[in-house]
Amino acid sequence: MLRGIYYGWIVALALLLLSSVNNSGSFAFGMFLIPLTQQFGVDRATLALAPTLNRWLAGLLQPFGGYLADRLGPRAMALLGASLFGVSMLTLAFAHNVILVYLSYGLIGGIGLALTGGGTSARIIGAWFRRRRAVAMALASGGVVVGQFVIVPIITLVLLISEWRLASVALAMVVLLIIVPIAATLVRNTPAEKGLRPDDGSIPDTLERTKEVGLPLSAAMRHRIFWQLAFGLIACGVTMSFPNNHLMAFTMDMGISPMTASEAIGIAGLLALPGSLALGFLGDRVGHQRTLAVAYFLRAVTYTILLEANQPGMILVAGLVLGLSWGATVPLTATVAADVFGTRSLATIVSIMTALMYLASGTFTYLAGLDYDLMGNYNLALIFALAMGALACVVCAQIPRQNARPTELAETAAV
Repeated sequence: MLRGIYYGWIVALALLLLSSVNNSGSFAFGMFLIPLTQQFGVDRATLALAPTLNRWLAGLLQPFGGYLADRLGPRAMALLGASLFGVSMLTLAFAHNVILVYLSYGLIGGIGLALTGGGTSARIIGAWFRRRRAVAMALASGGVVVGQFVIVPIITLVLLISEWRLASVALAMVVLLIIVPIAATLVRNTPAEKGLRPDDGSIPDTLERTKEVGLPLSAAMRHRIFWQLAFGLIACGVTMSFPNNHLMAFTMDMGISPMTASEAIGIAGLLALPGSLALGFLGDRVGHQRTLAVAYFLRAVTYTILLEANQPGMILVAGLVLGLSWGATVPLTATVAADVFGTRSLATIVSIMTALMYLASGTFTYLAGLDYDLMGNYNLALIFALAMGALACVVCAQIPRQNARPTELAETAAV
């Protein structure tokens, strides 16, 4: 305890800062999209290969990152990943051609993203929390607030008064000199490292027994719930990639000020943490899987609004609706996974799912840019994202509420 506050909440807040690294970096590149195409003389699809490479590498290496987190400790992997992402933004500032953009943001940033994925935080929170796990997962994943509501508007202001290189250096310094040192000081892998117990008061021996009965990855992947959750995160990757990388250009194409897109992202960021906490609070009471379906329904509503958007107010409304689900999907997915599969291999299990999310995000980022280059608009991309959100809502709504222990589920695992 720390003055009456359970230290696990301090850990969750520190993880929130770490999760802001990826969120702010993703949105920063979206804001750099037009300046970079103008500077290097390439089209949007060509430049979009940088975030595509970033997400693909993050996806392909995500299982490896989860494996290292389960074996070597999630804290070390999270700090290393955040540091690499900071280095990627610093090297991006000195890129003088598109190949160097691919190497800095795409390669180095992708490796960093793989090590700071949802599985890493899930393993730490899974060890600290039992009773309030969904809320804690939501808080730890709430870096979108810092990324969108604080960092993104600042970067937008720097872009308006200076250029993208200075904005990239500023972001790198925030990550390397502020966020990483704070997280290194506060984050601990387990309550035992602070002489504490999980939030439900279970003793360490009980905790170790729970880990032993958790399902290994091979058993989890034979269960249909694994693939239902994985499909949901694929839809998450699709529905998140457009705001990350194309929303700024989308609004400018309509003759709307880029500050409107920044404000929409800021609104989404402002609502992301309270929205995620509210859905986590609801999930702890009515079922995590049902609440996850609600989050994907909100994604579908967001793209319905964007398809009809023709004025600044509608962009802002889309940001508002998106913010309610923005930070909820990964923590709710991780919570369901912890409920169903236990914590023995949780980082690896969640990392496999988030790998698919990153692969989907990277692919859709490129396809959305290609849609614009070929059709002159983003309509097909918006329709596809709407459909994926709706399908994920249906799929996740079919997940039964689990009350069985992981060992019992292993006996009934079936695709």
